[in-house]
Amino acid sequence: MLKKIEYLNDGIRLYIEDLNGKINEASSLVVKQRSNKHVKISNEILRSLIKKIDNQYIVDINFSDLRSVTLYPVEIFDLYLAKDAELLPLEINRNSEIPTNYMNTKLLNIYYVKTYMTNDNRIALYLTQDKLHFNLAKTECYEDFVQLSVFDQKQFNQIKTELAINTHSFRTHSGNNNEILYSTFNVFDLLNSYPESTDLELYVQITLNKNIKVLINLLAENEYNHQTKNFSLSLNKNVIFIKSNEKKLKIAAFGSCVTRDNFNSKFNLNYKNHFELLRYQNQSSIISLMSKPIPYNTKKIDNLNQYEQNDVFDDLEKNFLNDLISKQPEALILDFFGDVYFGCFKTHSSYITNNRWKITKTSFYRELNEVTTFNLNTNLSEYFTLWKQSIDKFLQITNKELPNCKIILHKARFTGMYYDEEQNIKKINSDTDIELLNAFWDQLDDYVISNYEVSTINVKQNYISIADHAWGIFHLHFEPNYYKNFLSELIKLTQ
Repeated sequence: MLKKIEYLNDGIRLYIEDLNGKINEASSLVVKQRSNKHVKISNEILRSLIKKIDNQYIVDINFSDLRSVTLYPVEIFDLYLAKDAELLPLEINRNSEIPTNYMNTKLLNIYYVKTYMTNDNRIALYLTQDKLHFNLAKTECYEDFVQLSVFDQKQFNQIKTELAINTHSFRTHSGNNNEILYSTFNVFDLLNSYPESTDLELYVQITLNKNIKVLINLLAENEYNHQTKNFSLSLNKNVIFIKSNEKKLKIAAFGSCVTRDNFNSKFNLNYKNHFELLRYQNQSSIISLMSKPIPYNTKKIDNLNQYEQNDVFDDLEKNFLNDLISKQPEALILDFFGDVYFGCFKTHSSYITNNRWKITKTSFYRELNEVTTFNLNTNLSEYFTLWKQSIDKFLQITNKELPNCKIILHKARFTGMYYDEEQNIKKINSDTDIELLNAFWDQLDDYVISNYEVSTINVKQNYISIADHAWGIFHLHFEPNYYKNFLSELIKLTQ
């Protein structure tokens, strides 16, 4: 069991408690490179001996020992205990001392490195490049070969520079001056190596000392506004061509369907042209999110479909913030539906969203001994005080750990009206006091806007619900133009 982690100048130090007698003098710690979309097999890249000092086990992972490895722009390293021929995952207690910030020094002067806890209570290292890229200067496609010309920024002390296509590298040659490199490769070689209708990612591969190869994105930069575009090679029916893709903004969202539906092709057909949704948490309270994880038996989360179960798992496990830190979105969209509509209940010295649509149907909920329910309607002062503490903690962490992430507040509000099938406006048949709930929502939004630097989206036109909405009539299920308006505002905010 891992007890503590410290950052060193050139690596990390781990303090391990041997509760089950699994460690001996021959034990070592193994660092494995997690498989990715191009490399399907986890690769052992480092092995360090474990030492026993003053009744505890200590192991140092020194990055300077890294050798003969190929690294993509984003990498995850998993840690294991090796005993004889057996590899055991290195588990961690959630109360252990783990630094959540990035190390001060960069691995290979290229990668930011930080530790994080996985969903199954194991430790991993997350690596991300320091916004590096090579510029694509020119592309030329002919009948049987393709030539790419690349600006060599001379920014690394590399031994060798090559073009890389997915996992295959191609030799480069110097052009008329030393700032231009070009690679020529045979079209038929690629067509024989990859299936039809495949988009191949382009990188520049640099080789450093100890045969460490680093793949860096190959982009085209506009000389006027310095915006970049991704390029890929597209194979389609024995034809190869260069495909230019506008860089998609990586986003995450915490809230409800009024936010999530904007990133659903049912409502915004072409949203993927602009955005990549990395992570979403649905219908949770900020108070629940920032409280301690709740232990549970998966079999007790019953009487729900898989989608509903996943929402409950998310709310109990409280992993959203850790996932944000590991995925590093460029924008995070928040709406506070979970706090406004559901509130919380307290149990196991922690808090759970009182989602009466889901968790209250489960055996887990029925078997709880002590449950204290509270919300903005019945416990306004107490709830608002605890909510402020929770949102303060959340935003302080995101501001520190997501330095390149824009926080966007979605100022959604409930409607009491809808269009029927004949486009007549009617009142939604509901006991919900939407004016009161909207006032609570104002209070939560106003606190954040007054105390933190955030952007806001407020779809100002008076949109209402609609009878043929994909999810049915509800106070936050709006007519189609709502979602188009939202996406338009989001694109303006993030350009």
